[in-house]
Amino acid sequence: MSRLKSIAGYIALVALIAAVFGGLAVSLTAHGAEAAGGSFGGGNGSAESPFLIEDVDDLQAMNCNLSAHYALNNSIDASATSGWNGGAGFMPVGNDSTPFTGSLNGSGHTITGLFIDRAATAYVGLFGYTNGSALSDVSLVNMSITGGSYVGGLVGYSASGNVSGSSAAGNVRGFIYVGGLAGSLYQGTVNGSYATGDISSSIGGPQLLYAGGLVGGSNGSSIDNSYATGNLSGLDYLGGLVGHNYQGTVNNSYAAGTVTGDEYVGGLVGNNSATSNVNNSYATGNVSGGSHVGGLVGYNENFSTVNNSHAIGNVIGGTYVGGLIGYNYIASSAYNSYATGNVSGTSHCIGGLIGWNSVACAVNQSYATGEVTGGGVLSDHIGGLVGSNHHSSVDNSYATGNVSGTCYYIGGLAGSNSPGTISNSYAIGNVSGGTNVGGLAGWTSGGSVNRSYSKGTVSGAGNLGGLIGANGGCSVSDSFWDIQTSGQATSAGGTGKNTSEMKTESTFTDAGWNFDDIWDIDALENDGYPYLIWTGPTLTATPTPSPTPSPSPTPSPTPSPKPTSSPTPSPTATSVPDPGDVNDDGVINCCDITQVELCILYPGTYPKENYPGWDADENGEGPNSGDILAVELRILELWPP
Repeated sequence: MSRLKSIAGYIALVALIAAVFGGLAVSLTAHGAEAAGGSFGGGNGSAESPFLIEDVDDLQAMNCNLSAHYALNNSIDASATSGWNGGAGFMPVGNDSTPFTGSLNGSGHTITGLFIDRAATAYVGLFGYTNGSALSDVSLVNMSITGGSYVGGLVGYSASGNVSGSSAAGNVRGFIYVGGLAGSLYQGTVNGSYATGDISSSIGGPQLLYAGGLVGGSNGSSIDNSYATGNLSGLDYLGGLVGHNYQGTVNNSYAAGTVTGDEYVGGLVGNNSATSNVNNSYATGNVSGGSHVGGLVGYNENFSTVNNSHAIGNVIGGTYVGGLIGYNYIASSAYNSYATGNVSGTSHCIGGLIGWNSVACAVNQSYATGEVTGGGVLSDHIGGLVGSNHHSSVDNSYATGNVSGTCYYIGGLAGSNSPGTISNSYAIGNVSGGTNVGGLAGWTSGGSVNRSYSKGTVSGAGNLGGLIGANGGCSVSDSFWDIQTSGQATSAGGTGKNTSEMKTESTFTDAGWNFDDIWDIDALENDGYPYLIWTGPTLTATPTPSPTPSPSPTPSPTPSPKPTSSPTPSPTATSVPDPGDVNDDGVINCCDITQVELCILYPGTYPKENYPGWDADENGEGPNSGDILAVELRILELWPP
């Protein structure tokens, strides 16, 4: 890379930004003098009598009074903004230094053709940065929004604010924290809202992080009765609805777009972390990625839950791939949920519902019906429900799909159970693999398997079992397999029965199974084999979000600080990397932009001394926005638009 070229580009960009800001003053003078004077179409800017916006100049003039209250008096044609400010378009209302703190009520009207093209700018949207604001019933149509970080159709960054009954239709492009409606939420709400456009990188290629069809990043916030239908393609932390949900909730919402990325990729949420909850929600799009890939949630971690939710799209990945959740980690749970799509992976931990269920996690009253395939040369830990159940539990759950893998630890319900507990569960799909292949579990080591059964055909090269393929010390009690349908007379645990016995209630009640509250048997149900009682009317995970515009909410009165960071810091650098390679990983990309932002926002947690490459513009000042711009310019050289 040419250092002179980079510096020259940076200088040119600074000059352009200066021109843009200068252009704003001209634009306000030329397009909004009357609005800037406060006349609008009426009102005095109070909550009781908001300024009435009648044209796009009035819309832009909200920048002149960031604490006032506004309402649309009619629909707005904003298509002229494509020619404003030298092609940069509309100037977002509010920024991190001077946020918008008032309110806007769309009053049932639309804003059509809003155009913003500011790829090297943070906080981009109709509103760039809001604090304690209320945005209600705002409808953006045919918009085109391009920014750097914190980019959304309606708002780039919302702190302690409320968004309700609002929508954004059109494509959004950015680098980091990018959403169809909002780039980032901090301790706020989105209710009854939706976005329908595609989300992509503003510099081309996969350089997109923390992005969602509706919201890029949600920190301590709630998203209710909302949806997104756009497709996403990027790098990490990507979700059909939310890219990263940190200490937040998603309720009664859905996503319908296709999501493609690398790590932490989900049909609804990319990363659901730190006591976050997804309730009564679903995703329908196909999902593909490298690792931590799920039909609903890519990575569900640290006391987080998925409840009464489902995914129906097909899921393709490398490692930690699941029809519902790719990786379920540390006291997290999936309850009353299901996945129906086919799941395939090329490496480790592939499951019809969850790829890896690890460390005090729980799966309860859940199921998977799709086929599960481990297609790599060394694909292992492949299960119809869970790829690997590690120090965790599976209860009252089942899998019906066929399971196949090329290597070892292949099971109809769990590829491996080591150590973990499986109880009151079953698998009926056929299972094939290399070694350690079982109708219920391919390999168990420690833990227990209780009151469970399997019936599918089991085939492979070695260590085959009708119920358990190989056992390294697991207690298997009161559990059965069908010796006729499985083709296996032996198992590393459990008791083999013929088909007639497997369809007889006394076979199970004699072993202490509960046929009053947990199990039932009927010749017309489940091909005559026992089934779980809850699978009747209990599983009702088919929510219908209704994002109907609602009245303007009361904004939170107390401004809140910027969000605490959840990304893991890069290791301490031991040598001075090339300026711009902030995390010292040998490549300059969006991760370096994120690291500069973390150094700026949280100097105590991310001291610049630990990241010698932060001084991307080589002026010795900062870290600051100049370093972010310099990194972005270098990325532009590497991946031209």
